[in-house]
Order: sequence, then structure tokens, then C-alpha cells
Amino acid sequence: TKTTWPARLPQRRMASLTADQLRDSIRAAQAAIGQLDEQLDDANRDVTAAEERQLMRRQLDALQNTTRIKTAVLQDRRSYIERVDNDLSGPHLSDQVEFTAERQPQQKPTANQEALVKSTIAYDKRIAVREFVWQLTGLSWLPHLLTQEGRECTDSNVFLVDAEDFDSQYKLVFSPAAGSLIANPEYGIDDQYSAFDDESNRATLALIRKEARHGTVLDVTFFVCDASGEFVQWGAQRRVAVPAVCESDTDGLRCYVLGPDLDTDAKGVFGLSFEDLLHSQWVQDDHITFKVAIKEKCICTHPDDEIVREGCVQDQVETVRKVLVPPSTIAEDLLAMLTNGTHSDLTIEAAYGEAEPTRFTVHAGVLSQRSPVFRAALEHGMSEAATRKITITDVPPPVLRALLHFLYTGDAERVAMALCEQNGAGLSDGADAPPPDVTQRMAQLQALLAAAHKYEVTRLLRWCEQQLCELINCETVCSLLELAHLYEGTELELHCLKYMQANMAQVVQRSDFAAFTPPVLIKFNQYCAGLEPRKSKKRRHDTD
Repeated sequence: TKTTWPARLPQRRMASLTADQLRDSIRAAQAAIGQLDEQLDDANRDVTAAEERQLMRRQLDALQNTTRIKTAVLQDRRSYIERVDNDLSGPHLSDQVEFTAERQPQQKPTANQEALVKSTIAYDKRIAVREFVWQLTGLSWLPHLLTQEGRECTDSNVFLVDAEDFDSQYKLVFSPAAGSLIANPEYGIDDQYSAFDDESNRATLALIRKEARHGTVLDVTFFVCDASGEFVQWGAQRRVAVPAVCESDTDGLRCYVLGPDLDTDAKGVFGLSFEDLLHSQWVQDDHITFKVAIKEKCICTHPDDEIVREGCVQDQVETVRKVLVPPSTIAEDLLAMLTNGTHSDLTIEAAYGEAEPTRFTVHAGVLSQRSPVFRAALEHGMSEAATRKITITDVPPPVLRALLHFLYTGDAERVAMALCEQNGAGLSDGADAPPPDVTQRMAQLQALLAAAHKYEVTRLLRWCEQQLCELINCETVCSLLELAHLYEGTELELHCLKYMQANMAQVVQRSDFAAFTPPVLIKFNQYCAGLEPRKSKKRRHDTD
């Protein structure tokens, strides 16, 4: 409530007042003083309440600042958790290559392959560049108005350098007398641009980066506009690494301060005092213009969360032509030479049974090299050497064809194909040959085994033994043992004896068991008695 003060009476009028009038004036003055005392007590209580509210605001500011810091840390932690879960970061990254359970087929070489010729680690990627111009007008009024504002500097609006990083926020500060750079001292710790040592950071012009947890790398250059409108560089260009704030740091989040005269003894724009500055080429029409050029490489990772690595690896590859050596075709070529009769110099005639003889045009050199029997027939003055014709009467033509395929290629699969082609003889072109029954297959293999033995082709003999071992059962074992004994098939013979010993009750009841020749029966008895049968004489030639 506004107090009504009693009017002050002039001295001459007071002299004309009566005693009663004076007493009334005294009582009115005393009443006014009483009201003032009450209002002063109310004002003192209001001051105390206002100071308490201010204190609580500062306490709330501190709590909000702590909340802001912890929120930033929490966001970093969640981002780190996501990277760890995706095996992009973390202390236990695997350095081993994962393999699938199924073996991947080996890739065939291609004519052109890529080869690494250069590897580059680039540290200049994702660098933000920004120029900010700040003009101060009415410069001569600034020191007096700052005194009225209760601060020693003025500040620009906040500007952003890296749009993808929230911490990349800056502002410029200008202090005419190179005093305190805290532009808003009344805000206290709530100001994100005042968390630095004010006593050791005194400058005329300064760039302040907001308080942040992550580190960064800055490249900063300051300029001042002269009378011609050109910007002149003030101070040296500086590149600095701003460290991250770790959990072990007790000072908490800090700002970073950088200025052209921050670390120099001579303060002022180009060393000028404020009074000299006002009359220099840098001030026109009572205004001055500054510019700051900033390049920033924000560090996205934090050393508390993971190892910081900012290099970007770039590999340069070039296409290198490879000289490919094609696979061998000698087997196909020799087989084609047999099939087409190219440059043949010998004829083999298969006169088997009453059927028309089948003739094969072959090459004496190949047969002589692959079979000792053919070599002997063609070299020792026998009639075959003179007539260039060999007649074979004890080998069926399909089996002889399979034998010749093996002599020319050395490939057992081609032998099997030759036998299957004979089974499909008479079918229309393109029709698949039906699989032979067991009896037909065994008959073919027995005949081929006999031919391989006759012409001393040991590898083909062993393959026939392998195939016949798969056909051993109670019905075939006796005949196969006789065959193995006759043609020196030692592996087939051993498998038959093992089968007969394991299934003796069934085998001995068969009629073909009773018809065993004495040498075969002796071998069977020796094996059952635990005596190893006498091995057959080793053949002289082991043809590949």
C-alpha cells in the first residue's frame, strides 16, 4: 500500500501554529512512521522470500544440469549397447571368420580378378565447415551499457557448425576491456557457455563451444573487416583437439574457449586499446564486424564406451588378368581318337560266338604301352605284327570296348559308361538306358575281370574286384570265389572268404559249394582254421 506522507510545513508557517496544531502534526508524523515501519518489515520478509526463491531456482538449475548430463550419458550408453549387440563395438569383438556348417564349394578361378594395389586411411572425411559473421553497432556505447547490465562482455546468438551433432554449438563473445567472458553471469551454472575457468580465460574476442561430453577436433581462424570491406586475418589459424569428458573427470562437463588474443599478453583487436580501436580502420560508423571460420571433425564415439578410431579405410583395387591353364583333355582326346579311328594303324576283331565279328580301329603304340600282352603280340615277330590285325575270340565285344576305353583313358567311370551304353543298345536316341539287373551286371564284370587278367591290366582288375565285392551274397559268393581264384583277384577272394565264414551255415548247404574245386576248398578250410591262404604270384605289370 502506498503511504501518504504528511506535507512538510514551511518554517514560517510552523511558527504561526498553535500548540494544538503542532500536537496534531506530531501525531500524524508518528502514525506515518509506524506505517513505514510495518511496510519495511513486510519488505524485509519479501526480500528473504525472494532470496529463498532465487536459491531454489539455482538448486533447480543444478538439478536440471545434472539431468541434462545424465540424459546425454544415457543416450550414449544406449547407442553403445546397440553397437555391441550388433558386434560393431565392444571389448570382445571376434577376429575369426565364421563358417557355415555346410562346406562351401571352391570357386573356380575367373579370367579377371581384383587385386589390392593401394590402401588409404582417410582422416579428413565428414568435416563440417562453417563461417559466421558477427557485427557490433554503436560500439562506443558498449562499455557503458555493459556496466549497466552488470557484465563485462556481450555475446552473439548461438550458431551450429555440424548439423548432425547436437554438441556442435558455438557463440562469439566480445569484451572491450578483455575482461570476463561469461556473458550471462546471472544464469550461473544453467548457462551452457560458462563452464570454464573465468580467471584464466580473458580475451577481447573469444569463441566458446558449449559444454559437451564428447571430444572434437577444431580448426579455427578469426577475421576483422577493414575500411575497404575486406576481412583480414587476426591471429594464427589454430587446430586443436578438444578432449572428451570421462567419468573419472571430477570437474564435469566443460566448455572450450578459443580466441586470437586469449593466450597473448597484449590484449585488444590487433593489440589496440578500446579507445584506439574506436578511431582505427577496423571501426566504421561506430560498428565493427568479425568473422570466424570453423572446420570441425566431431568425434562420435566416447573413450568410456569404446576405443576411438576415426580413420576411414579406403582400398583401391584394379582388375588383373589371370592366365588360365585349361584342364587336361587328354582322356577325351584319346577316346575320340579311338572312336573316330584317327590315324589308326591296327584292327582288333572281336569274333565272339556266332555273331558277326566287331572291328575296332586302334593304335598299336597305345596298346603296346598300356598292356604287356599287346606289346608282346606286336613286337616279337608274331603274325599280328605283320597283318596289323588281332583277332580276339574269348572277350565279348561290349567288354572289349570297355577294356579299350580304359586303356585309352585310364578312367573307370568311362568303363562303367561303356557297359551301360551296351545295356541301352537298341533304344531310341535320347532315351536313358535302364539300370542293369544284378545278374547282367555281374556277368559283365566277370567278363571284364577275365579280360583285365588276360591282358595284365591290374588297375582295371582291381576296379572289377571292387565292384564285384558289392554283389557278394549267399547266391553269388561261391561263384565269385572260384572267379577270384582263377583270375588272381586277391581282394575279391578275401572278401568272399570273410563272408563265407560269417555265413557258413547257409553257404555250406549250397550245391555250388559242394562243387568247389580242390584248390578253392583248401583255401576256404585254411581261412576257417585261421591260416592265411597262400597268396597268388604277384602280377608283373600294374597298369595305371
